[in-house]
Amino acid sequence: VSPMRLGLHVSIAGRLSLAAERAEALGCNAMQIFSRSPRGWAAPEMDAAEIARFRGLREKSDIRPLAIHASYLINLASADPALSRRSRDGLIDELSRGEKLGADYLVVHVGSVKGGTVEGGIRRVTKLLRQVLKSAPPAPMLLLENMAGERGDVGARLEDLAGILDGLDGNGRVGVCLDTCHLFAAGYDIRTKAGVDSVSKEIQRTIGAERIKLIHMNDSKKGLGCGVDRHQHIGGGGIGLAGFRAFVNHSLFRGIPVILETPKDSPEADTRNLGIVRKLRTKEKK
Repeated sequence: VSPMRLGLHVSIAGRLSLAAERAEALGCNAMQIFSRSPRGWAAPEMDAAEIARFRGLREKSDIRPLAIHASYLINLASADPALSRRSRDGLIDELSRGEKLGADYLVVHVGSVKGGTVEGGIRRVTKLLRQVLKSAPPAPMLLLENMAGERGDVGARLEDLAGILDGLDGNGRVGVCLDTCHLFAAGYDIRTKAGVDSVSKEIQRTIGAERIKLIHMNDSKKGLGCGVDRHQHIGGGGIGLAGFRAFVNHSLFRGIPVILETPKDSPEADTRNLGIVRKLRTKEKK
């Protein structure tokens, strides 16, 4: 059995290549970064020497996949023409930065609608993604992240994501990043083995298991169906250890790389969360 691909979202503070060093020091064999500030539109040019150093370190440490998380300002579902244009251009820019860094995936939040319908949002997302795919480099692969179901969210239901993928005629350049906290917050009960089995069937019925390329593994600070995106330490929130044990050992999810976006509220938090997931995974070999 190939080893579990497990990593964290790591900071690029200081310089880009430090992120690869941090990931290796924590024992990660997968990683996620921002390639720029996630809360601004302007993105500085990346230094060629630093890109080369980053790529070299990652290769040496066999850290793969590399996922980049797109800016939080991007809203693919927006009905505002100016924001829609900025989101389209921002996403194309994120993809070209990802290509330079040798990233496997670019993860983007689908977005939300203000006062409109989710159906309208799905149509706008699909139209905008068609434009993006025409102009963007063929790699990295674009992954749509399921949302937590806060007001106006598009992509909180698996059917929403299926609708977008269908609207792109099954384009192989777009997949899904499944976030466990968002899934639970949107009302999918993954606290038990039976619950995880049921959600896995739902995934196969809607988006198809083969479209899930990455898992964001996070517990939820709030309860089932809360519609609130608040990440918690693994086993310390609403999903609990039994849910994660069932999830990481389920045949549908076992081969998919996992990235933790758990709170970094103490120096040892990352190491502890990684350790918990590894232990859960070895508890139940299939």
